[in-house]
Amino acid sequence: MTAALLYQRTERDDVSAYIEEVNAAQEDFAVRYGAVDRVYREFQLSPDAATENLPALRSAALTLTALRVRIENVEAPEDASNLRRRLIAFFRQQEEIANELVGVAVYLPELTKAERPLDDANRRLQRTLSGTTSLDGQADAVGAYAVRLTRVSRALDRIDAPRLLDPSHEAYIRQLRSYAAAARELQRAVRANDQAAVDAAVTRLRGAAAAPRGSFRAQRAAIVAFNERVSRVRTLALAVERERRRLDEEL
Repeated sequence: MTAALLYQRTERDDVSAYIEEVNAAQEDFAVRYGAVDRVYREFQLSPDAATENLPALRSAALTLTALRVRIENVEAPEDASNLRRRLIAFFRQQEEIANELVGVAVYLPELTKAERPLDDANRRLQRTLSGTTSLDGQADAVGAYAVRLTRVSRALDRIDAPRLLDPSHEAYIRQLRSYAAAARELQRAVRANDQAAVDAAVTRLRGAAAAPRGSFRAQRAAIVAFNERVSRVRTLALAVERERRRLDEEL
């Protein structure tokens, strides 16, 4: 009887073979993965930079999807099923971050373009109000301002915000509509010569000039959400490492 016939494959051998195949898959992607990491380190959350970086972000997302699919296609022995589950969760989370950043890079320039008329709307309102003492003229100026705010809110409504930024996007639209409603109230109050109503509407409208723009808030929300997801990736990476150590010790 030869030595080969005496050899029996053990659970440790099966698990080791699985880990080696997973490592080989990652090594095949090593060069491309390095490029992915560089894309994320250099990515800037500004409309101009987002447009410039969009092709690289899309390429990075495709690379991470291909890697996740490759890992999913590696069959695992029963003893490594928990490790496989954690590995897939780890790679899926990275893929999710990549696709969300692609969405952010598409969204930010669209948001900036949609809200650009706000500067002109604010300037026109200020110029008209300071250039006329006529109540009718002031009422017309405020009414025109309400129309412009409504147009911007409708333009924003037509933009598909990424899930990452959907809450801030919807809040921004609600805020603009609230300002438009306040402007219409002010128009009515001016025409009615109702000083108390004028004062109340003016107080609401002051927030329109002071509130941060949607693009600024979107960038801030994206940074917070991105950091939370990166933290989740680190947690999943630690879970993978703990499971590998457990298998090493128990098999």
